Amino acid sequence: MKSFLVVLFCSLALQSMPTDVSATIPDSLKRRIDSLRAFLSSDDFETRYAGEFGIAWELFDVDNPEAVGHAGLAYELAHNIGDTVRLIK
Repeated sequence: MKSFLVVLFCSLALQSMPTDVSATIPDSLKRRIDSLRAFLSSDDFETRYAGEFGIAWELFDVDNPEAVGHAGLAYELAHNIGDTVRLIK
């Protein structure tokens, strides 16, 4: 629960920051993120978790508000899976 609150707080704090960073994202990173987005339409929670976590990881320090959103979704998926190791990752 503490990790979720930290993610929520960070998410709220970062919402006020400008999010138009698409010009600064290299094409190679955009392609990796597009590949990970394909996982998000899966019915399997584990696959969707991999996609959400992967996107959050790739966007860390590039587009933090977007990364925090995906990290929060990954946390929720890990909670649904019941994987406590992923909850603290």
